[in-house]
Amino acid sequence: MADAEQSSKEQQNNAPTSVKRPPSPTAEPELENVEEKQKKLDQQMIYYPHQEQPDLNTFDEDVEEIDLSLSRVRHIDDFSRFKRLRNLCFRSNLIKSLAEDNLSVSKGFQQIEELDFYDNQIEKIENLSQFSETLKILDLSFNRFKKIENVEQLVNLKKIFFVHNNITKIENLDRLTKLELLELGDNQLRQIENLNALTNLTQLYLGKNKIRKIENLNLPNLTILSLQANRITKIENLDGCKKLEELYISDNGLTKIEGLDSLENLRVFDCANNQIERIENIQHLGNLEEFWFNNNNLSKWEDIDVLKELPKLKCLYLEQNPIFYVSGMKPDLLGKDASRQEISPGYRRKIIFALPNLEQLDATLISKPSITH
Repeated sequence: MADAEQSSKEQQNNAPTSVKRPPSPTAEPELENVEEKQKKLDQQMIYYPHQEQPDLNTFDEDVEEIDLSLSRVRHIDDFSRFKRLRNLCFRSNLIKSLAEDNLSVSKGFQQIEELDFYDNQIEKIENLSQFSETLKILDLSFNRFKKIENVEQLVNLKKIFFVHNNITKIENLDRLTKLELLELGDNQLRQIENLNALTNLTQLYLGKNKIRKIENLNLPNLTILSLQANRITKIENLDGCKKLEELYISDNGLTKIEGLDSLENLRVFDCANNQIERIENIQHLGNLEEFWFNNNNLSKWEDIDVLKELPKLKCLYLEQNPIFYVSGMKPDLLGKDASRQEISPGYRRKIIFALPNLEQLDATLISKPSITH
C-alpha cells in the first residue's frame, strides 16, 4: 500500500471492554506566592541546551549528504567547503525565507540534487531557479505557502512534495515534464487540473483535499493514484490512466464500484470507508492482488463469489461491513449497544473457504494448515 506516500493501515477488531484510568491526583495545597509556584514548575522541567546554528565543522568535507534536522536553523550558512555535497536536509527547523540573502547557489550548492525543507515556516516559494540544472528532489511539505509558484525553471525535477500547506490550485507545473512523483496531500484543492503536460508522472498523491470529481487525468504513465479523504462520490474519468496499478480512494462518498473498465493492470484497489453496498464490476481485474473494502455497507454474502474471479487476490479487507457482525448491522446503527456488537463467528471461516488462495484476511495472515480443519 502506498499514500503520499505519504500511507499503512492498521485495523483494530476488538476494542477493550474497559479502560483502566490512572487515579485522580490528590489536590495540592495552594502555593503561597507566584515565585514559589514558578520555582516548583522549574524543578519539573528538563532544559536541553542548544546553539542557534549547527557547527558545520563536525562534518567531513567529502560528505555528499548533510542532515540538519531539528537543529533550530534560521539562516542557511555557507557550505562551500563541501565539494561533493549533493543532498541537504533542513527538516523541522525555523527557516522563514528562501530569498537570495538566505538561499544562494554560491554557498556551495552548485551540485545540489536534493533539498528538503519539510516542516519550516516558509511562506513563499521563491529563488529556486538557480538550481534548475541540478535539482531533482524538492520537499516543501509542512510550510505556510498558499500558491505553487516560481518552480517553472526546475525542469530536471523528478520528485516534488507539497504536503500540508494551504495550496488552493494546481498550477505552474507544466514545464516540469521530467516529474515522476507529485505529492499534494493535505491542502485546500477543490479540482484536479493542469496536470496533462506531466506525461512522465508515475505517482500522484492528492489525498485529504476537497476534491469532488475525478477529472482531467490524461497521464499515460501513472501507476499510483491516491485520492483518499476527499469528497468524491463517483469513480470516473480514469480512461487516460491505463497503466494504473494502485488506486486509493478510501474515505470518500462512494456508493458504487464503477469506472474501472480500462484499469486491467490494477494490483491494489482501496475503496474502504465509503458507503458501497455491493462488490461488483471488478471481475475483469485479473491482476488484482489487494482489495480493501472494509467499513462499507456489504450485507450480501453472495458478493464474495465475485472475488473468485480474481486469481491473484492475496490480501482482502472486509471487516466492519454488515457481514462482519452477527446481527448483520454495523455498530453505528445500533445505538447505545454499538460498543458491544458481536463479531460473526463464521465470518472468517466462510471467506477463507470461499477464497482458498487468500494469504491475508483483514489484519491477520491466514494459516494454511488451519483451513483444512
